[in-house]
Amino acid sequence: MHSDRQYVTALARGLDILACFDLRSPQLSNAEISKRTGLPHSSVSRLTHTLIKQGYLEYNKQEGSYRLGLKILLLQPCVLAGAGVSKLAEHCLEQVADELGERVVLSAYEDLSMVVVQGADGNRPVLTRVQIGVRYGLTGSATGRAYIASSGAHEQQQILQQLAQRDRGAALDLNEELGIATAMYRKDGYCVSLNTSGAGMNNVATPAHLKSLGRRVVLTCGGPKSRVTSALLHDRIAPCLLRAARHLEQAFERPIN
Repeated sequence: MHSDRQYVTALARGLDILACFDLRSPQLSNAEISKRTGLPHSSVSRLTHTLIKQGYLEYNKQEGSYRLGLKILLLQPCVLAGAGVSKLAEHCLEQVADELGERVVLSAYEDLSMVVVQGADGNRPVLTRVQIGVRYGLTGSATGRAYIASSGAHEQQQILQQLAQRDRGAALDLNEELGIATAMYRKDGYCVSLNTSGAGMNNVATPAHLKSLGRRVVLTCGGPKSRVTSALLHDRIAPCLLRAARHLEQAFERPIN
């Protein structure tokens, strides 16, 4: 039982159901939702029924599963517009991407993962465009390392404890990376990941503290290791990202009208 008397448990459970869906799991059954949320099947059935009626979920009869409703799309531009992130960050990211000729992504921490908020591809032809809303784990990436390394000790422990409850293996991996990532961040102001997940990608990331939003975001840039070498990350890309992060911080010094 939640101790906050103003806390609406039914609403929180409905939102937990919506948060279950991601690009890797765009459709989920009642049983899968129940497993992910820890809610009884009967509660999930009532909540999914309500979310369908409200347009936030749709039911695929052939698959016997649910997917997010198109109504969710109405919220995305409102979120970015309300925070002012899209307007203020877009120009900054495009400048950096054009200067470096590589993809630059702005991500924010949410629910034990990093979520893409904005991105720019620069003037280099790309096969896939930046997808806003894509989620990445905290482990094995420059983005996750930069966020956890720039966190205070209390927040780091909270994240590790919460992650351990959900994925003990990921928590152990993150705990192993934490020392190296923190040392690198304190020394250089950024973190790197080389040959990420064996996919041949080298990346560098640095946080920006956006005071008017009350949160940190992370700027990340990189590319295939055949083109973006470790030396290039440290000598050219990292300094450019650090300057961009400071510009963003200055832009978010005061409340956005």
